[in-house]
Amino acid sequence: MRRYIAEPKTSPVPGLLLSVLPGLVAAVISSFAVQAVFHRGAGMPWPTLVLFFVVFAAIGVTIPLIVVFAVRWNLASTEWAPSLVSRLPQFAADNGWVFSERDPNPAYPGGLFATGANRVAVDHIRSTSGRYFDFGDFCYEISGGESSATVRWGFIAIHLGRPLPHIVVEATLPGFPGWKPPFDLDRSQALSLEGDFDRYFTLYCPADYQRDALYIFAPDLMSLLLDTNGGSHVEIVDEWFFVYDPKSFEGYSAEDYRRLVSIIQVVGAKALRQTGKYVDHRAASVNGRLQVAQSGRRLRVSGRSRRLAVAVVVIGIVVGVLVAALPV
Repeated sequence: MRRYIAEPKTSPVPGLLLSVLPGLVAAVISSFAVQAVFHRGAGMPWPTLVLFFVVFAAIGVTIPLIVVFAVRWNLASTEWAPSLVSRLPQFAADNGWVFSERDPNPAYPGGLFATGANRVAVDHIRSTSGRYFDFGDFCYEISGGESSATVRWGFIAIHLGRPLPHIVVEATLPGFPGWKPPFDLDRSQALSLEGDFDRYFTLYCPADYQRDALYIFAPDLMSLLLDTNGGSHVEIVDEWFFVYDPKSFEGYSAEDYRRLVSIIQVVGAKALRQTGKYVDHRAASVNGRLQVAQSGRRLRVSGRSRRLAVAVVVIGIVVGVLVAALPV
C-alpha cells in the first residue's frame, strides 16, 4: 500500500516564510526606534541610547521567535497529504483491479445512488475476478433555487450473490446532521440491537423481518463494524452490501486505504458468511432462483420528507400568486 500512496509530507513553504519573519519584524521595530531617537531623543546620553536600542532589539527578535516556534510546532503536528489520484491507477493495475476516473449513473440499487442529480462515481477501483467489489467516491448535485451544490461521499460496494431483505445500519453521531445518510427512513422500522450497539448504530428493517435482521447483523458482525467503519453507514439491498462514508476517499492516507481494504476483506467476508445460507421462506423461488418477499425488498421512506416536499411546493405556489398579484 505504501508503495503507491505517499505518506503525508510537511510543506516547506511555511518554514521558509517563517525563517524570514523575525528579521522583518526586527527591521520594522528598529526603524520605529530610530525615528523615535532622532525626533524625540536629541541630547539623550549614550548609555540611555544603547539601552534603548537593546530593549527594542530584544523585543523585535523575541516576539517573532515565539511566534515562529509556536507556528512551527503546530505545523510539525499538521500533515499535508498529496493527491492520491495519480497513484491509484498503478495501485489498481498491480493488484489486478480496474481504476475508473469517472463513470456516470452507477447502476447500484443502494439509496445513496438514487440521490440528487448528475450522479457519477469518480476515482473508484473495482475488482475484475472473484467476488466483485467497488470502492471510491460518489458525487451528486442538489439544487437550492438558482444555485446547486455538489455532494461527495465515499462508498464501498460488495456483491453478495444472494437476495436479501432491505436493511440499513445508520451510524449514530449526535450533533453531526451532515453525517446522516441522504435518504430519510421511517423511524417506526428501527430495531433495537443487542448489547450496547444502540449507542453507536440505528438498525432499520422491514416489518416482520426483525429476526432476519438480527440473524444477518449478529453481534460479531456488529463488533467488526464498530471496529472498522469509523462512523460509516451500511446498507444491504437486493444482493449488495454497501458502506457509505460521509467523507470523500480522495486525499486518504495509506492507513485510511488500509481500513477500506480491511472492511472489504474482513467485514465483507463476515457478511458473506452471515448471508451465505439465508433464505426468505415468505417467498417461493422462481425458476430455481431465491427471492425476497415484496414486503421485505424495500424500506419505507419517512413521511416527513414527503410532507416537507409538499409544504415547499405549496409555499412556492403561494409566494408566486402573491408576487403576481402585486401592482406593477
